[in-house]
Amino acid sequence: MVVNDPIACVPAFEKTRKLPQIFASSTSVQAFAKGDVIFRKGDPAGEMFVVESGEVNVVKDGKIVETISTDGFFGEMSLIDDTARSADAVAHTDCRLLTVKTAAVSCSWWRRCRCSRCT
Repeated sequence: MVVNDPIACVPAFEKTRKLPQIFASSTSVQAFAKGDVIFRKGDPAGEMFVVESGEVNVVKDGKIVETISTDGFFGEMSLIDDTARSADAVAHTDCRLLTVKTAAVSCSWWRRCRCSRCT
């Protein structure tokens, strides 16, 4: 394991390394209890989440449309566009979530990108 590598230090990513290194400086871990609302439909989007442990239900119009388990992720559209949340996210069990802030990822991306839009 590489020292000072926040992604490798999170047990869920130790072997899979699912998140690109570009996210490393913009992550933190939050704990939620069963039943806690992580976000609601219509809330501003400012981060995506990766499940380190536990489960999260994605709820749309009162129906569970997906249950996200360990190593799964949700809210990723906030990294792509700047629209409000399209569903609720509720802790199905006690869980620990790795949060990836949109602003930090955007800044990291644009500094590295060399496409015509960024240069």
